[in-house]
Amino acid sequence: MPNGALEFPLAGRAEKRKMIPMSKKNWAWLLLSPLFLIFPLSQSCGGEKVQPPWSLSYSDGSGNSLRFAQDREDGSAEFEYLPVRPENSSTGIYSGGEPRQGRLDAKQVKELQKHLGKLESDASLRVEDRDKGTGAFTVREGDKSRSFILKNSPALSEFNDFLLKNGWRSAPKMKQPG
Repeated sequence: MPNGALEFPLAGRAEKRKMIPMSKKNWAWLLLSPLFLIFPLSQSCGGEKVQPPWSLSYSDGSGNSLRFAQDREDGSAEFEYLPVRPENSSTGIYSGGEPRQGRLDAKQVKELQKHLGKLESDASLRVEDRDKGTGAFTVREGDKSRSFILKNSPALSEFNDFLLKNGWRSAPKMKQPG
């Protein structure tokens, strides 16, 4: 066999093809690359384990927005509350309160996820259309997300009270005319 050629049996005959030279390093990458599909690099970065991110975006029945984002190993999360301002409300006098941001510890995150799971699992609360008074949720876990809308109900009011009690949102106010 001439230098740089390999024999490949094709249809019962031998055909000569030129061989592509590969270093040991290239062979190692070629042989090990399927392992990255099974054990992705994102699971470990610099020896530090990285958990898949989790987030919740919630818009209440008045259009106030609340976002939670968890991407830390300790299980904590950050939140941001973006209220409707009177100049953006349909009445011109409604205010969702003051903007807020802060941190939840791991225990608070688990409690929030428990309340969310209870709402999400109750199919009787779901509606197709986003109307005034409904709650819109988008949950992201890793690279997957899901969205759902819940009707105005005692369960949704209880969730809003839970958020208010924990200081993650402000109490709505009406701007006094004048």
